[in-house]
Amino acid sequence: MESAVIILAAGFSVRAGQPKLGLPLSNGETFLQHLADFYAAAGCEEVIGVINSAGEKWLQDYPVPLPEKIKLVLNPHPEKGRFGSIQCGCQALENEIPFFIHNVDNPTIHAGLPVQLLDALKKYDFVKPVYRGKGGHPVLLQSYMKNEILQIADQQLPFYAFLENYRENTLETEFSSVLENLNNPCGD
Repeated sequence: MESAVIILAAGFSVRAGQPKLGLPLSNGETFLQHLADFYAAAGCEEVIGVINSAGEKWLQDYPVPLPEKIKLVLNPHPEKGRFGSIQCGCQALENEIPFFIHNVDNPTIHAGLPVQLLDALKKYDFVKPVYRGKGGHPVLLQSYMKNEILQIADQQLPFYAFLENYRENTLETEFSSVLENLNNPCGD
């Protein structure tokens, strides 16, 4: 699967009480560990984790086994928002291949979804999974979108506002998990 992933884990996690990247799943894996392992096992050539200084300290204090290929990138200004973290991840990408954007607080992903998204990308700029009409995660972007993202000066631009200018494909899926996140575990 020729692709990469940027896992966004630089949020402040005020409500979680600790960096979200370190929150445990029922099997004991942390959110970051689970997603990094998943994408590495799925064949992603590059696995980028964008973290903040609190996440960096947490990982030093509580080291967890992460795939050898993961590259952790520090977002020096996470207060500027998600788009700035996406830009940090794009700067770290070395290859010109399609790449997933996956939020660490969306830890659930079905094994077959990345391949289905890659098949649906085709001549579109990006593709996102949809469950019962609602858009979910992860989003998959064409390789050239990296440069488009890096050209934006406003790091506080909402990602959906950026994507409005590009050709979108949606992949209707039977996996309700594409809607699940830490703040909304049921995807409602």
